[in-house]
Amino acid sequence: MGERPIFSTKAHVFQIDPETRKKWIPSSKQAVVVSYYHDSNKKTYRIIAIDNSKALINSTITANMTFTKTSPKFGQWSDHRANTVYGLGFAAENDLVQFADKFAEAKNALKALILERQKVAQASVTTRTVKQEETASTAEKSPALPTSSPPATTISNTNGCNNQDTGLADGENEGKPSTPSAVHKEHKKVEMIQTEEKIEFQPVSSSQRPPSESSDLPAPSNEQATKTVLNEEKVHPSPSTSKKSTGGVPAQGLSLEAQVQQLKYENEKLKSALTISSANGKKWEAELQTLKNNNARLTTALQESKSNVNKWKQQLSSYQEESAALKKKVHDMEASQQTFSSKSTEEIDSLRKANIELEERVASTEMKLQEKNQECTSLEEKLKDFSSMEETFSSLSAEFEEVSQERDNLKEQVQQLEEQVNIAATASNTQLQEAKEKHAELGRRLESILELHSQMGDTLHS
Repeated sequence: MGERPIFSTKAHVFQIDPETRKKWIPSSKQAVVVSYYHDSNKKTYRIIAIDNSKALINSTITANMTFTKTSPKFGQWSDHRANTVYGLGFAAENDLVQFADKFAEAKNALKALILERQKVAQASVTTRTVKQEETASTAEKSPALPTSSPPATTISNTNGCNNQDTGLADGENEGKPSTPSAVHKEHKKVEMIQTEEKIEFQPVSSSQRPPSESSDLPAPSNEQATKTVLNEEKVHPSPSTSKKSTGGVPAQGLSLEAQVQQLKYENEKLKSALTISSANGKKWEAELQTLKNNNARLTTALQESKSNVNKWKQQLSSYQEESAALKKKVHDMEASQQTFSSKSTEEIDSLRKANIELEERVASTEMKLQEKNQECTSLEEKLKDFSSMEETFSSLSAEFEEVSQERDNLKEQVQQLEEQVNIAATASNTQLQEAKEKHAELGRRLESILELHSQMGDTLHS
């Protein structure tokens, strides 16, 4: 179906400062829609936030990510692929809880998917190993041509000699694995023996037997019988040739009838071997077809495993990158923790010093309090002494009142004198002012007289 939204909420988006890694930078001026997207085909989960056609968050969730609640309405998570830390501020605590629950659900689904893929990969490896073991055991247990000896043929003579056992020695095929080429060779060998049997070993009547051959010939020795059995796959001589080579006695000391019976038995044995070989040939063909099918399946499994190995390599590289980012984050956190611990130790030392100073102040105040208590006791004693002096003080206070009345009278007299002085001063000031005004008027009149005088002088001279 492709990617589709499964959960949406509103929140303020923040990103960590890439330089300091200690303060948040707001990505949006107002709350935006933050959504979870799920791709059912690719089995992926993403967190996406868009503001005015601008992607504020595009974070793919992995199984190693963790969503942390730093406050009742704020949460954050680290994205190593984007090399940043995202923060979300919610309007209500319930929105933060729902967002964290969806994050946990996506993370658990990804973990379950990884476990399922690991199980499938382990099952494919186990199946491939079992198939290889079955193929190896089938190759080891493939049937070979029968190598057991036939039941022994008993040849008796007329003199009651002991029975002698002879058997077919299949030394050429013993211990060798049966294959289609071996079956083909076996077919050819059986046809040649049948042809030789028809040509050379025709039934012989009693009239055709040589006169020197009788029924009381001694039985062949064990060594001769064994040589006869081992050489039966070679070209067998005819009866006439045997007579020529032995001077009228059959080759290997056996009668012609016994040879015919032996060869008939060998013929039946080879026929049964041919039947078994043909049956084995059909089995081998079926096993060959099975091996071809297994080979095709193993080839496809190998191709799938190669593709899975490539995917696992990619996942491993991503995990390694994420591990490096987490290690760096842990290192930064340890460094910040060390700085915080150093600061806290300094604050603790300062608090201890302040506590010691306060204890010293308390001790000094207690000592001062004791001193003040002693002073209070001494003052109480002095107060008792002062009670005896109150009487004298009352008499002195009466005298003081009389003196104060006299002083008030004197003050009134002084005020009266000052008023008189002030009146006299004001009168003298007014008189002085009047004298100044008269002097000024006199000066003006003199000036007018001088001008008149000068004018009269001018008129007289003219």
